[in-house]
Amino acid sequence: MTFAIKFEEDAIRDIQRDYIQVKCSPFQLFLIKRISEAICEQIDIPMLTIRAATWYTLKEWQLRNNRTIAEVNCSDIKSKIIAGKEIFDIGKHILKQFLKEPSVENEMKLDIAYEKAFKIYLNVINEVTS
Repeated sequence: MTFAIKFEEDAIRDIQRDYIQVKCSPFQLFLIKRISEAICEQIDIPMLTIRAATWYTLKEWQLRNNRTIAEVNCSDIKSKIIAGKEIFDIGKHILKQFLKEPSVENEMKLDIAYEKAFKIYLNVINEVTS
């Protein structure tokens, strides 16, 4: 089931432009792709937009924590989970700012989509560390 949510088109175009210019590792691309697909299955949002928002989120997390995403890959499982949760929370917050019609219902739809995507992240992390 996909939820229909409307976002501010100008803000979405801006983050899409940023994403097109980003270069990242194959593993980061894999994670972004898996997470993006999971979120797009839950909410009606273009794939390019969610990938751009995801990359914007990763950049924001790095600035807040003064660490790179690459450093997280070298961390223990607990640190990866904590960092992942922080990243997903930032991502939800960013997309909530772009909602065309902010409401409790639309925010809950985003929460659900991000929680399901976080479970996928946990599964990928578990596979990689096993």
